[in-house]
Amino acid sequence: MTDLASPRIGVFTNWPEGRAALASVGSTTGSQSVSPRLLEIVRLYCSALNSCGFCVAMHSALSSSQGVSEAEIDALKRADPSQRFSARTLAALVLAKKMTGLDDSNELSHAVAEAKKHFDAQELSVICFQIAAINAWNRLAIADGLEAKHFKPSK
Repeated sequence: MTDLASPRIGVFTNWPEGRAALASVGSTTGSQSVSPRLLEIVRLYCSALNSCGFCVAMHSALSSSQGVSEAEIDALKRADPSQRFSARTLAALVLAKKMTGLDDSNELSHAVAEAKKHFDAQELSVICFQIAAINAWNRLAIADGLEAKHFKPSK
């Protein structure tokens, strides 16, 4: 059993500059035109796709604080957004799934083409960076042994 006091590697504490660099990707999106709600939905969905329990717990709480309903959060946690979301949000989620898996470049091309119908170039770039960043966070958290039980929401 792993606990926060003794992570497998300590990636978040042993190289704080790396953590800060990755965190800066998320902190710069506030000035962009993509809503914080949509970005949390994307982060939660990617975390579910990657089975990162810690990140699923964290982004469930953050999504809720952005007004995402419990039914929507549950669908995202099951990695099954179905038709609960707008066409714009679904386009971002399909892109997130294809970028997370990277297993079929033709499907990724279709996902990008669909996303371009809903987002301008800057918005799409912000979403892509957020997808890449959450995938990195997921992989680091999993490598470090962080689990859902380690997440403690801030008061």
